[in-house]
Amino acid sequence: MYFASSSIDIRFSLGVSINMQEKEIVLKVTYGNMSGIHWINDSCHQGLPILALHGWLDNANSFVPIAQNLIHAVPEIVAVDLAGHGHSDHREQGSHYHFVDYVFDVMECVELLGWKRFVLLGHSMGAGIACLIAAAAPALINQIILIDGIGPISSRADAVTDQLAKSMRLHQRIAPRLKQMIYPDWNTLIERRASVGKINRKTAEILVKRNAKQGDGQILWLADRRLNLLSPMYMAEEQVMSFLSRIDAATLLIKAEQGLLSQRATSVSRIDAISKLDVVELPGGHHVHMENPGLVAAPLIRFLQSAS
Repeated sequence: MYFASSSIDIRFSLGVSINMQEKEIVLKVTYGNMSGIHWINDSCHQGLPILALHGWLDNANSFVPIAQNLIHAVPEIVAVDLAGHGHSDHREQGSHYHFVDYVFDVMECVELLGWKRFVLLGHSMGAGIACLIAAAAPALINQIILIDGIGPISSRADAVTDQLAKSMRLHQRIAPRLKQMIYPDWNTLIERRASVGKINRKTAEILVKRNAKQGDGQILWLADRRLNLLSPMYMAEEQVMSFLSRIDAATLLIKAEQGLLSQRATSVSRIDAISKLDVVELPGGHHVHMENPGLVAAPLIRFLQSAS
């Protein structure tokens, strides 16, 4: 179901004018409604659609800057708000945000969109989800683009029991008392998001505009507070490596010089695990695709066109 659509004529520096439609969408999946943004280029009749998956506590707006740089080269892009994020429903009370459940949510979205083959674009947590989908459903995936993320967070195999015990204690003690976060004004929230995420103000504003709303003279945070609780269980690194080794699609990794991957000891072995992987390292932080979308879009377009 679509709502609130707009049509925009864009003329790029190369002199090509396209008619781009931008629509808000709602996809009714098993757990509830998942919202997103759908960009359509009526002028492009080749290539495959792109499904974009954002990072933890971000939302579909994470891809607004890059989509505006990519849409002239592709027929359509859909960026969804993952469960508990942005405009999508929260999981019901008593449920948890298990990482693997996002895979099932996303696959339902693909079925509802009617796509038989597509390109996966994932940032951070979304890159982890994309890797699992690409490994488990290879027939659907033509190419994968990962932005400063490769596979999900892992833990040592001998640490899973302690993590589950700690998570249980936190959920029992904290979860029942979680309340919606409230801010006095937009500026306070934007400054807070910029500080916590180590991002610039413009990027923070783009993100919070889809993760908060005005209400009774104050700003209400929309993301489910349970997303901040410790996950009950992470995969062991051996399990993550097994998924990565099963990815057969051509893959592009955008690695930010000041991003999270550069700080993780597992990055080198994970990169080596994907057989058809190209790495492009660019200056910038974890949200490089938002803070410098033109720089990121160039290698993405070359990569997408290499499959045609």
